[in-house]
Amino acid sequence: MHIADDLIVRAERESDHCAVDSVLRNAFGHRDVADAVNAARNSEFYNSSFSFVGDLCDEVVAMAMLAPVTLEGIAAVELAHPTAGAMLVELVDPASGVMALATVAVTRAYQHQGVGAVVVRAAIRTAQVRGLSTLVVVGDPRYFQRFGFEAAAKVGLTPGFDVDPDTFLALPIKGLARTGVVEYSMPVMALATPVG
Repeated sequence: MHIADDLIVRAERESDHCAVDSVLRNAFGHRDVADAVNAARNSEFYNSSFSFVGDLCDEVVAMAMLAPVTLEGIAAVELAHPTAGAMLVELVDPASGVMALATVAVTRAYQHQGVGAVVVRAAIRTAQVRGLSTLVVVGDPRYFQRFGFEAAAKVGLTPGFDVDPDTFLALPIKGLARTGVVEYSMPVMALATPVG
């Protein structure tokens, strides 16, 4: 039995914030990404149902976050905000439902054991269920190709920020209705994706 087999992936709760902060600091070796995630949580676009934790025996050991993007200045995903006691509702425009896999992190002690793959797959399943057309990510092509990501340029998406184009990847989930320049809507540009 592998450690990843025992991992439970669930939506991040407010009570997880300190544990997620520790995972990010441990995975990256500094607190810049943790600070960016905290800033993202305070963004008007943040929705906890798009932020995931990997829970292993009641210990948060991994996280992943999906973030809305804009496509040529048009909001790709509109997120309805909850009212007291109400459930979160996502209003996804299927014609332009593009989001970014903004960050993936695994505590060093659990890297290279399939834990990162479990949280990435959970994020992809959520994107499928929510009716998104595409996920984009900035990351190592060798890692993300196993999940179906390919060069974003192949599907007509280009980054509106300075990044090595070989690391800007896209995963078509449904037929793409729009192509164009992708900009991130939340303060996640500092985020990277160390996975294991």
